[in-house]
Amino acid sequence: MKLYAVTFVWNEDDIIEATVRNAFAQGCDKMFVIDNGSTDATVANAVKAGAEFAGKVDIGYHVERLKYETINSVIRQVNQAENDASIWWLILDGDEFPDTRLGISVRQWLASLDPAVNVAAAEVLNHLPTHPPYNIPGFHPIHFQPFEGGISMHKLPLIRYDKGKPHIMSMAGAHTYKTHDGGYLTGPDHKLLFHHFNYRKPEKSLLRLKLLTEVRPDGTRRIDKKDEYARRMGGKRIVYWERMEGLKTVFQQAHNRHLAEFPESHAPRRLPLWYELDDIKADAFSSENEYLFWRAGALLYEGRPGEALEIFADLLERFPQPYLPLAEKFLALCR
Repeated sequence: MKLYAVTFVWNEDDIIEATVRNAFAQGCDKMFVIDNGSTDATVANAVKAGAEFAGKVDIGYHVERLKYETINSVIRQVNQAENDASIWWLILDGDEFPDTRLGISVRQWLASLDPAVNVAAAEVLNHLPTHPPYNIPGFHPIHFQPFEGGISMHKLPLIRYDKGKPHIMSMAGAHTYKTHDGGYLTGPDHKLLFHHFNYRKPEKSLLRLKLLTEVRPDGTRRIDKKDEYARRMGGKRIVYWERMEGLKTVFQQAHNRHLAEFPESHAPRRLPLWYELDDIKADAFSSENEYLFWRAGALLYEGRPGEALEIFADLLERFPQPYLPLAEKFLALCR
């Protein structure tokens, strides 16, 4: 069985390395990256992590139709070139991290399915930024944003393409599909979970949203065409405006909620990773107290409360402010 991944990216150099490495940890044989005109190191970081550059497509606007026409074209070209009986394709956004919810990789799960199955559905779970550093390139963002903001949408991100059968086209953000020649999809009841991290460090998130929404020298915005489409479909404007206007509020409202709303029945997530938690060192943080607070919370979410409490006690002794108000809550969570 072959499992390939493909993503269409724009200015995501702070997360794309982790996205690619996570795809390989999930059992993908190859990862293809299509660039939408990034002005940062997105492509270089993706290739460094092992991805194959599948081309650049940019007309100066964010156009969903172009995105999925290009993804489908790359899938078709690779399928024809490799000429395998079947290939599974995992279609990802640059800030999405799949989870089988079973503690096994996507590849292992696919291998267990009935041969008649040729699609898998997923629910998209948004994560919120609760404390610095919010994200460190190269590592799974779940270790920096464990707090779950809720399911936002459903997708069909896994499709098996079989030689000699109709080419099933992924459409509309991988939320649906279409075919003009008799193709169909059969899926299992079990759904994957896609962890979604659209907020990273505030300055990076702000820059990206500004590049999307601000007026350019020629009087246009990068999202004009998508915004126009949203209005024609009955909406007021697309989500990037709300994210831009509410960016500061999101970070403020989510502050430390990973502790305040830590679920009593929380079970550690078993995810295929390409590193150990201990590989995340203090020198990746802006201060020692930031590192200690992060590590205490990460150990708690990893299901290691004894170690978490030891780290938090050290933090309180050396840097009592502003962590003292959290002491009673943290102690209760570690019992």
